[in-house]
Amino acid sequence: FQEERQRTIEELNLQREEAQRIAFIAQVDARRHAENWTDGLVEIGRHIANMENTDDVLTAIVKLSRSLLEADVAALAVWDDDGTHLKLKCHIPNNGNGFMSEEVICNPLILECAQRTKALRYPVDADSIPWRCAVVNHDVQAAAVVALQLDNRPLGALWLERFESRPFTEEDVLELSHLADQAVIAIEHALMAARIQFPRA
Repeated sequence: FQEERQRTIEELNLQREEAQRIAFIAQVDARRHAENWTDGLVEIGRHIANMENTDDVLTAIVKLSRSLLEADVAALAVWDDDGTHLKLKCHIPNNGNGFMSEEVICNPLILECAQRTKALRYPVDADSIPWRCAVVNHDVQAAAVVALQLDNRPLGALWLERFESRPFTEEDVLELSHLADQAVIAIEHALMAARIQFPRA
């Protein structure tokens, strides 16, 4: 009985030590994640404050969102001037070879988010519609989409795609929406600069 009790105590101690180790690693990871977010947002803010080229700022935002939220693809699209077509602005796959484009987005889920200015997690919010990455031509197992909006006016959408079945969390969507806010600020600065440079007659 004494040996069995001792063995049970040792097993419990090992389990406790393992739990403490896992908790410590989780704390370190959370701290590192928070620091990376802070550094990333500060860097984006610096790009915007320096009035850098809007396309460069948007590319930096898309790259940051893909990296920080561990996606295979990140992309951003904006509505054209008359609001009829959602056009791809920037697309960054996980190999980092992104590009700027004017390709029209046809994915109904992205269009819905961009029109209704709401967020969406796939497949959590829409599991009946298959999702395929139009650029990489790969089935998407998980995605997160947030709208870009200025004064309740839809500007476009920012989204992430994963090719493995690892759904994005609500916290991921919240963090992505913070980056979308930065994209809106960059677009707003560009619109203001254009109005100053080319005032209406």
